[in-house]
Amino acid sequence: MAVVLGLLLVLAVGALPVFSLFVGHTTLGRATGEAVRFATKVETNPCVAGTPGCVFDQPGSGCPLDARRRPSVAEVEAYLRAAAGNPSLEVRVHDPADTNVQRQPCATGPGTVVAVTAAYDHNLGVLASLANTASRLVGNGPMFTGTTVRVVATAVGVEE
Repeated sequence: MAVVLGLLLVLAVGALPVFSLFVGHTTLGRATGEAVRFATKVETNPCVAGTPGCVFDQPGSGCPLDARRRPSVAEVEAYLRAAAGNPSLEVRVHDPADTNVQRQPCATGPGTVVAVTAAYDHNLGVLASLANTASRLVGNGPMFTGTTVRVVATAVGVEE
């Protein structure tokens, strides 16, 4: 009986972090898809300076300040963090061919391809330690550095 309870405990310790990882990745993927749709949309009525409720970025952000039909990078980042329910996400709005080239959705035209990438570190806790120990026992190096894994999701869309 004690052996069965011990195995169930080990299973629970291993299964819960993995389940949490899958749920987190699914949530991140869905939120990233929503964010790329938000980034590539076109408003029917552009946001014009002086309109109540119309928020503009600071000068120098790459967005035109007179009339804007697409969201800025800051707005896409805020939207993604809210959709994922994680305010500490690392978010990038970029050219799909080169992640180092930032794409400003509000300053691009129709047909421009935009990618949105979000990432966070997920803590596997005891499971990572157990996996590293098992890996060392069979003569390999550790499977994880520390107890975290990087969860990344990217979505690509075309400006309307």
